[in-house]
Amino acid sequence: MNIPDFKLPEIFANYVKKDFIKTSQQLIDIIRHFNERCYVRFSRDEKRYFDDCIWLFFYIFTQPDFQVPAEYAGIFININHIIANVAAISTFGSTEPMLKRVYTQNDNYVKILTLATCQVHLEADMGELFKPNPDLTSLWWLNYQTGATGTFTQETYDRVVNQLKKIPEGFSLQDFRTSPLYFQSTYYSPETDHLIKQELNKHVRIKLSGAKIHNCPKPKSIAIITDRWQPTTAVYKSCYKCIEALSKRYDLTLVQYSDKHEETDTKLFKQIKYVKIHPDLRRLDFSEIKHNDFQMAYFPDIGMNYESVCLSNMQVAPIMATSYGHPVSTFGSKIDYFIGGQDSEIIELAEKNYSERLVLIPGIGSHPVFPNYVRKYPKPDKFIINCCATAPKLNYPFLSMLREIQQKASLRIHFQFFPSWTISRYQSAIPFLNNIDKFFKGAATVYFDTPYQQYLELLENGQFTVDSYPFGGYNTIVDALFVGCPVVTLEGTRFFNRASSALMRKVNLTHLITTNRVDYVEKALELVDNPSLLKATRDAVTATDLKALLIDTEEPTYFANAIEYLINHHTELKQTKDRKPLLLA
Repeated sequence: MNIPDFKLPEIFANYVKKDFIKTSQQLIDIIRHFNERCYVRFSRDEKRYFDDCIWLFFYIFTQPDFQVPAEYAGIFININHIIANVAAISTFGSTEPMLKRVYTQNDNYVKILTLATCQVHLEADMGELFKPNPDLTSLWWLNYQTGATGTFTQETYDRVVNQLKKIPEGFSLQDFRTSPLYFQSTYYSPETDHLIKQELNKHVRIKLSGAKIHNCPKPKSIAIITDRWQPTTAVYKSCYKCIEALSKRYDLTLVQYSDKHEETDTKLFKQIKYVKIHPDLRRLDFSEIKHNDFQMAYFPDIGMNYESVCLSNMQVAPIMATSYGHPVSTFGSKIDYFIGGQDSEIIELAEKNYSERLVLIPGIGSHPVFPNYVRKYPKPDKFIINCCATAPKLNYPFLSMLREIQQKASLRIHFQFFPSWTISRYQSAIPFLNNIDKFFKGAATVYFDTPYQQYLELLENGQFTVDSYPFGGYNTIVDALFVGCPVVTLEGTRFFNRASSALMRKVNLTHLITTNRVDYVEKALELVDNPSLLKATRDAVTATDLKALLIDTEEPTYFANAIEYLINHHTELKQTKDRKPLLLA
């Protein structure tokens, strides 16, 4: 059996002896194992023992006499999303039965915060929860939406959206853990993500108030700050060519957050520096860049690492810029400029969509890496539609559109989902797989942690691809096109739901762009129900010189030109205090 022996009788004996410190540590060890090890299925014996472990956990945790020691309160609250997932896998189905049980108990505050996530109904008022202990409730609130790996019910979706309408009064950031909420706020509630980020940035700057960077800029020195400079990452794929163009004019330093990335591509950089959050999550070690000569700090992505949020709120260099590696404004950090594309932005909304000054270059503003793949031209025995969205992009309204396509189509539809590594964490794989199976009544397959070449082969089996909404794709859309799959898109008002439509325009497939949910469903159904249209559209993709249209362009040069322009004109640009977008040729 792969599950280790947790010595359950010993844990129970420690509880009986009221050694709650030892009991708490042993219970946490159980949950941490299921966080560190992703189980996709259990044998019969494993499932029985798994249920024994989870039953004992909840039995002890919900006993009226069991009190969580103060030093373990924050730990239990911080792992409540993992607890929610193991409960979903177990015979309990969710933490709701246990939550109802502890409501009637005295001294139940920490237990409620441990058992309550967006997956279950919370009887207590969220605002009231901040009164007993704002620090512990802040930990809980920051983690609340993490309990959902995709929102598969209207209730879960509504809970998350309601959470993200504002940061509650009394909230305080306890340490530097800002992710995943910092970037997932856009996935779930793009209408209010600016409110969340503004507050998180403010709290981060308070914690960094004593941190100072000493800068003596050299004209040709630029820091590229990211922990995702590995060829398999979306950040690398969408930014590599632009940084390569920059490396021909400037001396680049890669600033990353971990020295454990063996696949990091370092060939464009003169040197590598590291910035790390201490294990206590309360201190930032930036000693390697405390004294630097950077003329500019460029962030390919901000929000997917704690360190990136910290550094975007520090004056790392006189000029700070970011772009579409993670295509969302920071809404209130110290970033000066956001480099975007004239073909993918609505100029009139620039000051609403970005706190940074938007700098628009010709084209989409992001440049893909050419997929190294030879098409196989398979003939699948069923009608397959691809969805390449990561798990947080799979929200109930979007999934409902896919289900409507499935229900109304004249053919039996089979969906392929490629959520990548995002369901391999928090022991969420089995709940996710079960939710997909239930939602689409068995007519869907989920692939995750799939090697890139195998992923492209599977993707080619699809008749066409659907882009997610409100947070769509870019690299996944490029992948789909290069394996011959047209893409149905739903266009919004920000880059993350306009990039796919910009790509469709670039390859002359504008008839696949929709602007509302009804048309999105109808367009997908049209491709399913009209074989001649589908064939003509697929033939058009195959006949298009995608390399010429998407790869062999001048966009990396335009990007490098924009950086040069900002360096040469930063002083006068800052003096004007103008936030209107800059259009560069």
